[in-house]
Amino acid sequence: MKKMDDGALDEARLASLLKESAKAEPGLLLTDPAGVASLLFLGDGMPQVLRRINRYGLEPSACGVVLAARGAGGAVQAEGALADFVREGCSLEGEGARHVRGVAPWPLSDSPESRLVQAASLFSHALPPQPALGSFEDFSVPASPQERARWWLERQAVCLVLGVCPLSALLSPELSLERMADLASKACQWEDLMPETLRNKAWEVIGKSASLAGASGKLPASWAGPEFEASLQGLLQAP
Repeated sequence: MKKMDDGALDEARLASLLKESAKAEPGLLLTDPAGVASLLFLGDGMPQVLRRINRYGLEPSACGVVLAARGAGGAVQAEGALADFVREGCSLEGEGARHVRGVAPWPLSDSPESRLVQAASLFSHALPPQPALGSFEDFSVPASPQERARWWLERQAVCLVLGVCPLSALLSPELSLERMADLASKACQWEDLMPETLRNKAWEVIGKSASLAGASGKLPASWAGPEFEASLQGLLQAP
């Protein structure tokens, strides 16, 4: 067997790599709904700009907030601003952009329950802090902002416990806690998995996550206040 030198070995490895198409825009895998939504103001330039953001390794939602704050009106202007971000650095606070703990806020809603979900910052901001299709009424969730935020956190924690797609729990009212417990018990042969057991496990996850997570970032000044802080603390307490 002929021994290959290091150069030949590197060439052999490179030959097995998938080469990018020569097309100007061969495609883009969209995995971050919040990032996409934060860049929709760019119109047809959104995919091009998002692709550049991904190549730079930047956070799409935050980039969308900053680009909008800078008044970027098209793909060329936005890509120029992104190059400035990489070269000079930037921050949401420095740009005067509103943000919450962790990352930029989901851009579709500024409702009281969405503020609570974003401020809690326990699960991915890539998911909307509300039902993905339909309304809270479709899921029979009470009108209280704290109860709505509590429903969202519980759904995300249940998905984490069961290892299922967290977006699915925001799509279908039929996928209730009772239904998820029933399906999981059959799939895992977990005969004593009752809805209340699953709920307790979910709030155990929420409680431990809240105790381990340190607040990163700050709340917008318009949100801050004793009433909001009290609601946030109450939200994180198990029912």
